[in-house]
Parts: sequence; C-alpha cells; structure tokens
Amino acid sequence: MLAQAHPDVILVWGGMSGVEKIVGKFDALGIPVLLVRNASIRDLVGQFTLLGKLTGNKARADTLVAYTEQTMGKGMKCGSGKCSGGGMGGPNR
Repeated sequence: MLAQAHPDVILVWGGMSGVEKIVGKFDALGIPVLLVRNASIRDLVGQFTLLGKLTGNKARADTLVAYTEQTMGKGMKCGSGKCSGGGMGGPNR
C-alpha cells in the first residue's frame, strides 16, 4: 500500500526491533530509507536540521532548532546538528 504512494523517502526509527527487515523490504521496492534514532532529546536538533534540508523547509527547521536549544537551557550549545553541555533542568544536568 505504501509503495503505491511513490514516496521520495521513508523515515524509519532505527531503534525499533526488526528494522533490518523493514529496510530490506523498502530497498527491494526501490524506496530510499532514512534511519533516525532519538537516543535523547538532544538528537532532535540534528534531525530537525536534516529534515529541513530534506523537505526544503529550512526556516521551520531553524525555528524548531532555536526552540529546542532555548528549552534545553542556556548551558547547552548546539550547532551543525551536535549538542554539548546543558540539558533539561539546568546547565549541569
């Protein structure tokens, strides 16, 4: 059913069980797959940036990145999809 929609790409969470089988099925259908993994909320920054580029919606991605950085705390520094320091509840967390 999904293949009938002729998607440009399928997003699959890399942490779910059976991901290799799912990716193999899409690969057999010639549908590109982008694996994403959210090990922590910090991973969202890089994903927002990537998805903004992928969809051509950079302005919205930039807004989400700025919001996430602000929400995570002033001690957290994010750039080029990578974050360090800070965290929820203060800069030392």
